Amino acid sequence: MNPLKTLSLTLSSLFNKGMRAKAGRQVLASTASGGAPGGEMSLVSHVVELRKHLVRALLWFMAFVILSLAFMKPLIKFLRQPYEEYMIAKKLDPSLVSLDMFEVIMMNFKVCFVVALILAAPFMVRELWRFVSPALYDHEKKLAVPFVASSIGLFYAGITFGFLVIVPAFLGNTLDWAADFDVKVTLSFENYFSSLSMMVMIFGIIFEVPVILSLLGMVGILNSAMLSKNRRIVILGSFIVGAVVSPPDVMSQVIVSLPLYGMVEISILALRFIEARRAKRLREAMGDQGPRSDDSTHQATSPSADGEK
Repeated sequence: MNPLKTLSLTLSSLFNKGMRAKAGRQVLASTASGGAPGGEMSLVSHVVELRKHLVRALLWFMAFVILSLAFMKPLIKFLRQPYEEYMIAKKLDPSLVSLDMFEVIMMNFKVCFVVALILAAPFMVRELWRFVSPALYDHEKKLAVPFVASSIGLFYAGITFGFLVIVPAFLGNTLDWAADFDVKVTLSFENYFSSLSMMVMIFGIIFEVPVILSLLGMVGILNSAMLSKNRRIVILGSFIVGAVVSPPDVMSQVIVSLPLYGMVEISILALRFIEARRAKRLREAMGDQGPRSDDSTHQATSPSADGEK
């Protein structure tokens, strides 16, 4: 079967199962509290509840937008540091130019929106979790919490890595490349912050690869042996992605491709850990069943033994 189709059916099945379980638990809670049984939540009720959490997530986002706008000047100054440090080190003018009357104003708002989205991400995920968690059993919650927490942590790790390592490397390689051809590159305000936002968000997504591959492994689409066996294809795919999302120079492509391949290697280790725990639980389950079968065999043979006596 097509892996994408399998993943789609699996997610659809989990969602339907969760919604039925959530409705059933709310019926039991209503009955236990003296409410009328049979109050099963309809699709409209689920939509209303989902809307409530989406509104809360939007309020969190707007709150961080206002906070970002309040600290717009120090925020823009902080984000300009990689470019200014490079230009000062080269003894060049670190100023950015504007090619349009409203470019600076519009880009300030865009930057604040992007920063607000990044800062509000954990709170928005929490609202999504509040909507989904009542539909999960306790063991499912214990399994989901580490994935949610690790996805948020890896997202921020990717953003930090992108800003502190990738952006300065991109700037250095690109501007040095232009200098070799005696070309002076003057960055506009929009060009710099658009490129900065793109690179930072790309690495935030790249660092989510272990979580995504681990989830695919848990639903049976991937396993560690499959990834290990196809390392050459993974390396080739990493460099293809690096060539697509990075500037057209070899060093920038390597800088993007190596972290991506490193995330795949981390995914292989995570899948091996998950598979080892799964095998351990299976052995424990079989071990628990073993004595029972021996006892039942002993009980079944004991009458015959008494008869022989």
